[in-house]
Amino acid sequence: MTVVLDLDETLVCAYSRNNVPADLLYSSAKSFEVSCVLGNGRMGDVVVFPRPGVQAFLESLAEFAELILFTAGHPGYAQLVIEMLDPDNRLFAAKLYRPETVRTHMQDYVKDLRRVGRCLSRTVLVDNDPFSGLLQPCNVVPARPFYGDPHDRQLMRDLLPFLRGLSTLPDVRPTLAESFNVPEYFSRHGYCLYEDASGYLTAAATIIS
Repeated sequence: MTVVLDLDETLVCAYSRNNVPADLLYSSAKSFEVSCVLGNGRMGDVVVFPRPGVQAFLESLAEFAELILFTAGHPGYAQLVIEMLDPDNRLFAAKLYRPETVRTHMQDYVKDLRRVGRCLSRTVLVDNDPFSGLLQPCNVVPARPFYGDPHDRQLMRDLLPFLRGLSTLPDVRPTLAESFNVPEYFSRHGYCLYEDASGYLTAAATIIS
């Protein structure tokens, strides 16, 4: 199975140095700093909080799945963070960044899993924003958004066992569609779903670029 992992608010969260919430400054949350180009084009320092258990999660996940990172973050920032998570460059088979996302008439920065180049029946996207996967909604495993809580346990307690169970299936999409009530969830948020040529649900979203 191929597990495509989002970065921000899924594996880590990040704040500019001057905007770290006060409750995190005085908490037990672990963090590290990277200097990178910020959204305004200027260099700045970013404080990154790894999600608790992220290293063990990635190591354990790599034992039974191929890992690919797909982030809407800019490469200049995301590459530095990934180097901290995977210093030996051995965990991720591929890394995709904001330029590889697509823009649709419904949402920007959509992660079209066809760009990963793997069999969709055996590919999942773990993302805190389910609508990042609106072109392949039945491949999405929603993650609870992470904002720095040092007591968060979702990676090892919830996601790892769930993904391990999925890894034994010949096609993950029927199970994910049922587990997360995909048609109802997307429809409730105003996204029209229809069956594609393969008989699987997709959003009625035209790729603009």
